[in-house]
Amino acid sequence: MYGLATEEGERLVTEHPGRFDGWYVLARVAQDTAAFTQGLKYAKKALELSPIEEAELHRLVIVLATMSGDTVEAEAALDRMDRRADKIRALGAYPGAREELRARLYERCGRLEEGLEVIRRAGREGASHSIVALVEGRCLSRLGRTGEAIEVATRLMDDASASHVDRSHSAFLLSKIHDKAGEYDTAWAMAQRGHELFGAKFSRTKFDGVIDSDTTPFTKAKLNMWQRPSNSGSQAIMINAIARSGTSLLEQILSMHPSVYPGGESGTTLEFRRQMQSLLDSYHTYPTCFIDMTQQEADGLQEKYFQSILPDGAKETHTTDKALGLFHRLGLISVLFPGARIINLRRHPLDNLLSCYLTQLVTSGHSYCSNLEDLAHFWKTKERVSAWSKEMFELEWLDLSYEQLTHDQEGWTRRLIDHAGLPWDDACLQFHTSKRSVATISYEQVQKKMYTSSVERWRNYEKHLQPLIKALGKGLDEYDPGI
Repeated sequence: MYGLATEEGERLVTEHPGRFDGWYVLARVAQDTAAFTQGLKYAKKALELSPIEEAELHRLVIVLATMSGDTVEAEAALDRMDRRADKIRALGAYPGAREELRARLYERCGRLEEGLEVIRRAGREGASHSIVALVEGRCLSRLGRTGEAIEVATRLMDDASASHVDRSHSAFLLSKIHDKAGEYDTAWAMAQRGHELFGAKFSRTKFDGVIDSDTTPFTKAKLNMWQRPSNSGSQAIMINAIARSGTSLLEQILSMHPSVYPGGESGTTLEFRRQMQSLLDSYHTYPTCFIDMTQQEADGLQEKYFQSILPDGAKETHTTDKALGLFHRLGLISVLFPGARIINLRRHPLDNLLSCYLTQLVTSGHSYCSNLEDLAHFWKTKERVSAWSKEMFELEWLDLSYEQLTHDQEGWTRRLIDHAGLPWDDACLQFHTSKRSVATISYEQVQKKMYTSSVERWRNYEKHLQPLIKALGKGLDEYDPGI
């Protein structure tokens, strides 16, 4: 679906570069595939070219700026929307829109009192009561006003007129609040309720098929036949991990270096994977289609990747990518970025998968998180494919555990910067002082100094985790944190 939309957007931009619609299509695809920096470029271009200032275009610029971590651009876009409110068409169709967007930005940046004030004002102006409740609840919770937060979130969860997605979000918020209060049985019950409300379904057969198609066709013989770019792509730092394993923390540490730009969970390698046969105009399916790739095409794809992450005028030379499906796209990475620096990040499976279950990941497409046995299957698959990839592909590889990073922050941070091929910078030890907004649900955690309270958190839920412990089997016994 996204591949077809991208092709149509690129066709419109090529044939009618002065029209806004192609740029808008590309911006929406970029938003949905987490290529936020590239999407922001497209959205700003669409807004510049649009003959009529549409409220949706302003909103898209603000959302993409916020998600890409560019809080300065997000605030500037909000101010621009305020100044031009009388000229923006259909703004009335989004009651409270400006205040809602501003409140979301403030909450992400930790400006909680301001966020609370603004979201309540948005509610009085007619913004969606579900969105108001969720932002208000998160602000109240982070401010330590637990009773009020529980009241707000419970009211939304029990509201049958609200969407199942919003009710599910509120249940996961309640789970987080009760977990923080040490009320673990209630926290578990609220997470279960969140999964029930959302109703995600995961197909292991379909998942295994994707993994097989992305891995088994690769052989040493084929790899030796395929062309590579003229640039090794060593400035690409790829974080090979699954959700809730510490990827946001790791990226925040790396991005404190003046030469590193945080790419977040970029969707570009996934788009390349989906479109590669078409991009190379090959009769062969992926990955055999690489046989038809010229060095010029390889250079172009690599350049397109970096353009999708780096903002215009960026001074950084290196990028990070923590897309959660990288573990089965390492073959593609080895072809387009043969010098890429891989950081294989792991975390104790019970801590890791418990966090996946208690967090609202299902609402963003991670359906395997709704079932403990599916979580175990996903984790074991990642372990198996990563081990196979380390042997199959000649990539610069560093193994790191979450426990190592939290146990010896400075020692491992120095190893990480050295692995990236960069000179040391003391700022990397002060990751919690970053002013950049984090696009994922870990944005609150990375605003704090390094802590170890998440290590062995699973023991608080041990009685609930027996199906997971059984499903992990020997994989659990074999995990070694290296400390």
